Amino acid sequence: MLSNIKNAIFKHGYLIITAAWLYTISFIFSNYFSYNSGPEKVKENLERRIHREEQNFNQFINDTIRLSSLIFDSTSTVVEFALEKEKSGVFVFKESVQKKFEELYWSTNKMTVPSAFLYAKTNVQFFNSSNGQFLLSKNTVRLRGNSFLVVNMLPIKWSYFIENKYFSADFVDFPGLDEQYAITNNLGHTPIYNQSGIYLFSINLKEGKQFVSYDIITILFRVAAILLLLLFIHAISKDLIEQLRFKYGFLFLIGAILLLRLISYLFPFPFDYSKLSLFDPSIYASNFLHPSLGDLFLNAVLFYWVMRFVKNNYSVQLQLPTSSLTFLVKAIGIFTYVTTAFLIVGIIQSLIRDAKISFDVTNFFSLTIYSTISIVILCFLALGFFYLAQLIIVPILNPKQSLGLPIVMVITSGFINILFQYNASQIGFHFIVISWLILFMLLLKRRSADLRIQIIKSSFFIFWVMLFA
Repeated sequence: MLSNIKNAIFKHGYLIITAAWLYTISFIFSNYFSYNSGPEKVKENLERRIHREEQNFNQFINDTIRLSSLIFDSTSTVVEFALEKEKSGVFVFKESVQKKFEELYWSTNKMTVPSAFLYAKTNVQFFNSSNGQFLLSKNTVRLRGNSFLVVNMLPIKWSYFIENKYFSADFVDFPGLDEQYAITNNLGHTPIYNQSGIYLFSINLKEGKQFVSYDIITILFRVAAILLLLLFIHAISKDLIEQLRFKYGFLFLIGAILLLRLISYLFPFPFDYSKLSLFDPSIYASNFLHPSLGDLFLNAVLFYWVMRFVKNNYSVQLQLPTSSLTFLVKAIGIFTYVTTAFLIVGIIQSLIRDAKISFDVTNFFSLTIYSTISIVILCFLALGFFYLAQLIIVPILNPKQSLGLPIVMVITSGFINILFQYNASQIGFHFIVISWLILFMLLLKRRSADLRIQIIKSSFFIFWVMLFA
């Protein structure tokens, strides 16, 4: 068997090599090229944004046609609409002989120019306010014999007294950076300068926050690497089935999955899961197997993968038994069938009871990405259970024998599960589950031919969907 595994590894080695390269590239990108990979990289990106916005502002104040249209032409809204789309705020003040300023235009109401800056001698100033930190720039222009003061207010970081999922403190254009870096006025930290070399502020890496999140490119590379690794395992398992027997390929697949899953539970591989919102236990947590929605998603996908693998390979390699199975084999099969159903029902109840996830389809705006992921999880669990039930029930239900014994086994297995999961308020519901399992078993006997085809090709496809819904 070892020689067969060795040959399969050499045959499909390109998959694991490609996966290793993708994982290495993702590591290099997250540590050297991501905008938050280090203080100098953050400084480079912040200054690039500031310099770009300063250039845009200088071009605007030198464009007398646009300025005149904004100030004097009340019928034209082209310039106003363009300014309103920008993230920085533009304010125009008319300067009187007495050095008083009358505000004529503002492109946003999210920020307000401090009056002290209008009279300040400096044209550039970093400003702290209750709702964030801003870079203020001003310039005086003369149009039609009048003086106008044009001020640009560029938000560097937003702050909110009360935060929620829509309003949270963070650097503009750099999501998640606030978790890692703080703004200071200490020149000993990493200084940020404007286009003219004027010191604005400094950034400082927060203690213990060397790494706080993954960027989308790193996530995509690592997900691709893991998919290739799983494809590598799948290919070796298929080769072992073809060269040896089904059980060798199946045991290799199960062993590899359990090993990878154990590593992912104990170590931050392939991700530090605490940095991914999908694995946040505050959204969903059930038990040590499903400490987060992300873990439940992974387990559901792996469950479906194993069941689909068995269905596609076991039924092809071995003919379904036509002779009577022993009582013990039948009992173990029925108990597995019933116990799996009770576990899945428990997971469904837990998703509703233990999670902060909305399933209220009548209120569309209450649904989130986690609602969609939860529905995908339920689909994987339902399909996995469907394949498991086919593999267990169809061989047991011999056409020449009575259904009495299998039904008694289902009821007995159901009562055993009720005893282990005893909850007085759930007794009635558990009886409904047992009744559903008996009905489903009878339907599987009638539709045993569906075992050899994909469910989507079955003439009962719509019925199966309705049954699981």
